[in-house]
Amino acid sequence: KYLKIEIHKSISMSKKENVMSHELDFSNGQANFAHTGAKAWHNLGQNLEEGQPIEVWAKAAGLAHQVERTPVQYEGKDGLVLYADKSVLYRSDTNAPLGVVGKDYKIVQPAHILDFFAKLAENNNFQLETAGSLSGGKRVWAMAKVNNGATVSDQDIVKPYVLLATSYDGTLATTARFTSVRVVCSNTLGFASAESGDTVKINHSKEFDINDAALDLGI
Repeated sequence: KYLKIEIHKSISMSKKENVMSHELDFSNGQANFAHTGAKAWHNLGQNLEEGQPIEVWAKAAGLAHQVERTPVQYEGKDGLVLYADKSVLYRSDTNAPLGVVGKDYKIVQPAHILDFFAKLAENNNFQLETAGSLSGGKRVWAMAKVNNGATVSDQDIVKPYVLLATSYDGTLATTARFTSVRVVCSNTLGFASAESGDTVKINHSKEFDINDAALDLGI
């Protein structure tokens, strides 16, 4: 009787955890999520002091690697055959595959995401708030808090955060937007992406330009 009760409780908790899954990346032995301020609901990740250099954020958020590409090959009847129109994207640190893409796919490196906010911090009053890696590195994001004095044109009300996210598996265009959602996991990234308001989306067939993305947001 006691064992049956414990098993039932275990199954219930497992289902609940699946529904509330944070999908954080653990591929390098840590929860690849960094933040300032309050802890996230999952109590995972690295808590940083404000004003830390981008290199510290990159390591703490699991964004210090490169995304590489290699042509797809498949096993034919006479050996390996090259499929030149398709590439596999993979991580430079673990060699884990991230997605299969076309030859015209433009990679937005994790470093590009953080560099966007480094530029904003230099030229405006923005401070990095959260950054992280999801689903083994297939999606990454960073977001900054809009402090008093941030210069944003043509907007009467400025939401408290600026979000920049991208994917390497085709599930998300490179997306920049203002949001009221503090992104700390997969669920909150989905909430922020679905929020109403102006959004800048750069398809992966186009090069990502930090200055153009900021200008399109009105910053």
